[in-house]
Amino acid sequence: MSMNLLVSAIRIEIRDRNIEPPDRDVIEHALQEFDPVWNALSPREQERVLKLLVQRVDYNGESGQVDITFEPDGFEVFLEQASEERAVA
Repeated sequence: MSMNLLVSAIRIEIRDRNIEPPDRDVIEHALQEFDPVWNALSPREQERVLKLLVQRVDYNGESGQVDITFEPDGFEVFLEQASEERAVA
């Protein structure tokens, strides 16, 4: 998935929740830092992360538009689980 598509999806989600959006540079930096972590995960772990973060993905074949709806508490749950796993390790 391209960086622009991810940034756009995050901006839409932030707009829909009436949250003050972070700076584009902050989002891009966070996503760049995520790449090495994502690449180190096994396919099963990647699937688990996606299921935590993404509620649904809609694709309009006519316009080529992709809409991503994130789980409302997905990022918080992901961070909690990551903290718990680090504490056990």
